[in-house]
Amino acid sequence: SYVSGQAISGSGTFTGSAITVDPNTKMFFLEHNFSNSAISYVMQASLDGTNFFDTPNTFNSIGASVSGINIVAGVGSSIAGFTPHIRFKFTDTSGSSQTITLSYVQQIG
Repeated sequence: SYVSGQAISGSGTFTGSAITVDPNTKMFFLEHNFSNSAISYVMQASLDGTNFFDTPNTFNSIGASVSGINIVAGVGSSIAGFTPHIRFKFTDTSGSSQTITLSYVQQIG
């Protein structure tokens, strides 16, 4: 588990810790389990493990559910891969405190 049963305040955000990505990683499989469907998350990327920036895809925002699986392939201008570090930022728009759990598998190939 990346985060398990983490509380997130209503109309607030929670940012998880950094993950060091193996340079041969092809994709991430993400499984979320939230206490409310009003929670979305975004993968953040970093070159140095300190300065993180949102990537363009927000997960669980369209057709939101309390649980599900997302697949993130590392693709950039004609090469496949990820930045050396990533983390996840969660946003709760429900107005009340919720709990989040996110697990991931890193496919190296």
